[in-house]
Amino acid sequence: EISADVNGAIHVKGKNESGSTITKGTPVYISGQAGNGQDFTIDVADADDSAKMPAVGILYADAANNTEATIVTHGKFIGIDTSSFSVGDDLYISTTGTLTNTKPSGETSGIQKIAKVIRVHASSGQIYVMGASRTNATPNLDDGDIFRHDLLGHPAHACSRLRRTHLLCQ
Repeated sequence: EISADVNGAIHVKGKNESGSTITKGTPVYISGQAGNGQDFTIDVADADDSAKMPAVGILYADAANNTEATIVTHGKFIGIDTSSFSVGDDLYISTTGTLTNTKPSGETSGIQKIAKVIRVHASSGQIYVMGASRTNATPNLDDGDIFRHDLLGHPAHACSRLRRTHLLCQ
């Protein structure tokens, strides 16, 4: 089921079968299918676990286990705590299952910019959700590493510098 609110946000429905309550404002990913396969299940997204990325959106309200969940996938999300951010901050999926204004780093972290802060407030904050359901094409590299590309220019492997003139590629 898909719906939109007066302010233009697009909402989709999923089902929380994570085993616990997922709270409002939490980025979620599609974790499987529910019931007869017409609906999907959700769980908390995590930038350090490729199986829990990309996030499909941000939870619109608390969702207890085994209940329907409303997810904002695009548009203005009004009524979210943005008190720890500043207007204009880009928001990413964190390595702890929350929103962060710090881009994840390290080769094991996926990067997904999912929203931008448009109003700062503890209970009436606003973000514009825009990066749901995709991660950046090129992941992070640890310091001193480079990408080795295939013939089409796609990253094939990460390489580490052993010495100034030698690389170790996986």
